[in-house]
Amino acid sequence: MRKLIYIFDPPTFIGLTMILVTLAFLIYMMARKRELYLLIIFIFVSGCSVFIMMNQVFDLIHMRIDSFDDYIPEGFLVADSLRGGPGEAISDFIKFFRTPFFLYTIPLGILFALSQNSFVAGNFLSAIFGALTIYMMYHITKDLFDQKTALLTSLLLAISPFFIFISSVMMRDTMVLFFIAWFYRLWLLYEKTPTLKTKLLMIFALLCMGFLRSAIMVVVLGTAMVYKMYFDVQRSRKFFSKLFRFALVIIGIAGVLLVLSGTVDLKDLKSNPLVSGLKYTSLEGINDKIGKNLDAGSRYYPVVKNDSMVEVAKNAPLLVLYFMCAPFPWEVVKQLQYFALLDSMILWVVYFLFFLAVPRFCRQNRKWALILFGYIFLGVWAASIVQTNVGGSQRHRIMFTTFILPFAAHQLMYWWSGKKARISAKAKPRTAMAPVSATAPGNWRVAAGAAKLPQMK
Repeated sequence: MRKLIYIFDPPTFIGLTMILVTLAFLIYMMARKRELYLLIIFIFVSGCSVFIMMNQVFDLIHMRIDSFDDYIPEGFLVADSLRGGPGEAISDFIKFFRTPFFLYTIPLGILFALSQNSFVAGNFLSAIFGALTIYMMYHITKDLFDQKTALLTSLLLAISPFFIFISSVMMRDTMVLFFIAWFYRLWLLYEKTPTLKTKLLMIFALLCMGFLRSAIMVVVLGTAMVYKMYFDVQRSRKFFSKLFRFALVIIGIAGVLLVLSGTVDLKDLKSNPLVSGLKYTSLEGINDKIGKNLDAGSRYYPVVKNDSMVEVAKNAPLLVLYFMCAPFPWEVVKQLQYFALLDSMILWVVYFLFFLAVPRFCRQNRKWALILFGYIFLGVWAASIVQTNVGGSQRHRIMFTTFILPFAAHQLMYWWSGKKARISAKAKPRTAMAPVSATAPGNWRVAAGAAKLPQMK
């Protein structure tokens, strides 16, 4: 009962009021535009709000994450400067722009200033950017596929347990995801109608994701370079196009040989959390893993003592497997760790659907297949070999799995449309059919002399 009183203290009450105002705004937009994706965003924001308030009452976030070391202190400083008046705020803001995470801590500090340093308001900032990410992914999927697939993608992201989790705590991951999705959305718009405004916004989004996570900006730029090299060379110089394709084939063969060379030890594979299952879904498992990192003298556990780049390259397949498939624990109380396992199991299904949809999408849209697969491929391999903590691994992984969701949703819609077509074909009455003409063999109609079905009197 004493914990419930915390809801009515002024900072928490102000934060709760901000949440209710946002939900009311979404209800107004749904009534005005009548779009289904707004309903999905409303459901997502409602889920995040419930988790935020439950965390405020029951303290679900057991471990102290980056926010308690970096974001909250900087946010409090920004809030204090804003309360001190315009002159102090302007002079201090110049200093704040020199901090590593100013793009996140300045909006966080503004919310703190408006809400008397409410943690509820600070956590809700992530939910806002999570909702904006869903909005961007809806439009990206709609441009690449169709509206139904876009709605399903938005729904899958909105009900993802881990996406709701990172959208309910003070971390910059949803903000990073928003700028990545916004960049690719702008790129799609630029492909349709090249304008200076769109190009400048693309540069702005790229810089923002660079300030938040510089490694992600490098991956996106690398993808853009591969895209330009392939398509521009292909249009202008056939010789260099063939040379580039030959280089890609050589790199692919080298990668396959590396996987099949036997450099990955079975003992390391057995110690992988992918096989261990529930062993790593507890806080004790997290601490045990960190201890093994220290004992091994290596940042790349479960691969032991591979600090040299040669060893990292040898064990890269295992690291990729670990990064993409392991059921990483969350930084929450033990009772919620089963959601981490559930999220990983759902992710394995998403991978399966993704691989089924890849060949069809490559045939339909080779350009964007290269762009998105390049981002996923380069990002996963780069992130897999630089992971330093188990808590951060799953947050880094979602930067890439989010862009796999549209393909999984497309595969589900492909199956569903095929099932509907088979059901409708069975439901249609059988009549004599004849082609319209010899020049149009695919067009069919009921023949003029076809026997009529008996009518009920």
